[in-house]
Amino acid sequence: MRAAFLDTLRAIQERLNERRTLRLISINSGWLIGDKLLRLLIALFIGAWVLRYLGPDQYGKFAYAIAFLALFQAFAMLGLDSIVVRNLAQDSSNANRVLGTALRLRLLASVLSLLAAECAISVLDPANSELQFLVLLIGVGMVFQTADVVDLWFQSQSQSRRTVVAKATSYVIAAGIKVSLILSNAPLWLFAAAVGGEAALSAIALYFSYKRFPAAHNWVWNAAVARNMMQQSYPLLLSSVSIIVYMKSSQLIIDNIIDSASVGIYSSAQLLSELWYFLPLTIVTSVAPVIARKKAESATAYNNALQNVFSLMWLLSISISSVVAICSGIIVTLLFGEAYRESAWILSIHIFTLVPVSIGLTQSLWLINENRSSLALYQALAGAISSIGLNLLLISKYGVIGGAIATVASQCIQAFAVSAWLAPSLFRIQTRSLLALLVSGRQAALFIRSHLASK
Repeated sequence: MRAAFLDTLRAIQERLNERRTLRLISINSGWLIGDKLLRLLIALFIGAWVLRYLGPDQYGKFAYAIAFLALFQAFAMLGLDSIVVRNLAQDSSNANRVLGTALRLRLLASVLSLLAAECAISVLDPANSELQFLVLLIGVGMVFQTADVVDLWFQSQSQSRRTVVAKATSYVIAAGIKVSLILSNAPLWLFAAAVGGEAALSAIALYFSYKRFPAAHNWVWNAAVARNMMQQSYPLLLSSVSIIVYMKSSQLIIDNIIDSASVGIYSSAQLLSELWYFLPLTIVTSVAPVIARKKAESATAYNNALQNVFSLMWLLSISISSVVAICSGIIVTLLFGEAYRESAWILSIHIFTLVPVSIGLTQSLWLINENRSSLALYQALAGAISSIGLNLLLISKYGVIGGAIATVASQCIQAFAVSAWLAPSLFRIQTRSLLALLVSGRQAALFIRSHLASK
């Protein structure tokens, strides 16, 4: 009798703990989604205004500089984000050493990456001083983004609202600066400087936000922690570089095969497509600490939680992609004007990258918790190699539309084909989650049909 009573108490306590966890997830996700929605709205309206002002050719140069720098920014990040969040979520008592070490590693990497980017663009295009200047101005932001280590601390403690307030403030100020640049007929280089300035404002805001919710002890460097983190993160670093290659190679190849105006046309569609990436990224960021705790609880709880996240990603990504593809012509013309009309066809194809991107981001939860980060490297390498090959082939044949097709195809290769080959257990979870969603949809359709028939 007493044992049954104790079992009942434990069951009630587990249910209460689960509800508290769900409440924490929903609150944290709400803040993150609110931040991303604010950015989405500003990017849509201010970004569209900037595109109209600059025109395809000038915007193409701007987008090319950002795409080129993205390769070096991946090195500056060092693949540490998910490792740091996981370590802090599992044991926050070591936070000062983890955060202090991550900050110093990222600062050194960002400075070296900026120098390497400037040297590379000077060698590749020595006569283009304008492009070299754009790369320098935008690249300064990489150094200031080192402060995002503070964001990792807030993520691990489910305190993302503090990051949201800090970054939203800097984002709104930066948006105001861009508006003033448009109204004053500013040259292109000032828009590049605004990108670096936004990163500086964000770093300052995060500093003051951290002062209100600091870790227990002052941050310190620890060589052993550095070695441990780099040993775990180097596959993620290499995979990050590969991811940038297959996401940005289209722009770089279009510029070399066609021209800057075509880069502007393609990049405007890519901008509208990639705006939606905030949704799966926000969900994965928010649930990452919870999935790590579920892994420690039981295999059943862990697998069920993962499958539920995958099902949600399938539903959101397929639904959004379909709607945007159908409405692409209206969206592009309304936001960017007639000069970018050709972008509609590109958007109707490129938006379907949201599906493999969403599933790929969810895969990262499994990779981290199963200590299979090396698989991410193989996925990314497959995506990068296929992207370069497909872009060279399809852009030369079909122009900018070929770049969109190549991007979707390479994303699917890295997200699905490699998992099926090298991680069948992960692929089974992905497949079961999709089948569960399809069964639920079929049941809902049958219910609606029977309900209508009864009337």
